[in-house]
Amino acid sequence: EVSRLLLKYPNMNSFFYSNKRMIHKNINIGIAYDNGINGLKVASINNTDSKDLNSIEEDISELSIKYNENKLSLEEISSASFTITDLFASGVCNFHPLVNINNSVILGICGLNNGGFNIEVSFDHRISNGLEVSKFLNDLKYRLEARFLIDNKREVSLNNTSCIKCLR
Repeated sequence: EVSRLLLKYPNMNSFFYSNKRMIHKNINIGIAYDNGINGLKVASINNTDSKDLNSIEEDISELSIKYNENKLSLEEISSASFTITDLFASGVCNFHPLVNINNSVILGICGLNNGGFNIEVSFDHRISNGLEVSKFLNDLKYRLEARFLIDNKREVSLNNTSCIKCLR
C-alpha cells in the first residue's frame, strides 16, 4: 500500500540534494534489518509499486536471509527511495525513526497497544510539510483498515495472526 501511495505523493519518494528536490525514478521500498549481529542495514525491494503482495513477501524473506548471512549486495543496501522500519515484534509502542540518506520519509511500525498499533513518520521539511504527510498517513490508515475487514463486517484480530510480518 505504501508503494502505491507513493505514486500519489511523489514528494515522499524524493530527497534533497544540492539545494533542490530530486525525485526517484523508481519506487524502491527499503526494509530496515537489525539482528544485533550484522548491524542496522536497509535492504531494498525494487519497483514495489508493480509487484503483488506475495512477490513483496518473497522479496522480504529473501532479503532477510541475505541479511542474516551478511550477503546483501551494495545495490541492495543503497537503492531505497523510501524506508520502513518495523519494531512491531519488539512491543515498542512509539519511537521516532531517522530519515535515511537519499530519502525524505521513513515510516516506523510500532508494537501493539490497546489492540492496535501506531505508525510513526519522520520526514524532511525541505521536501514536504505536515499537511501532505498527514494526508499520506490518512490514506495509508484507510487502506490498512480496509485490509483488516472481512465481508465489510468483522475485523481481523491482530492477536489471531500466525505471521507477524504479513499478518496472515
